Amino acid sequence: MITKEYVIPCASGLHARPASELVQMTQELESEVTLHHLGNGEIADAKSIIEVLSLGADKGDTIKIEADGDDEEAAVERIIDLLDHVEE
Repeated sequence: MITKEYVIPCASGLHARPASELVQMTQELESEVTLHHLGNGEIADAKSIIEVLSLGADKGDTIKIEADGDDEEAAVERIIDLLDHVEE
């Protein structure tokens, strides 16, 4: 299992479009991926759009990305890369 803390950089936070892209990407992974909002305690399965949106992650919020499986390292790297390149 790999975990990494990440600060949401996008002004709009983890809103509908990046959440949708995140879910699509994680559904292609073998690993189980969980997102933990370190501010409000919410936890989401990254393969569920409803759960990801329910995190309520805004700009500057810290989330913990947790991946467990054969491609866990790649999973965390891909999620961070995706979120780093979210356009407003």
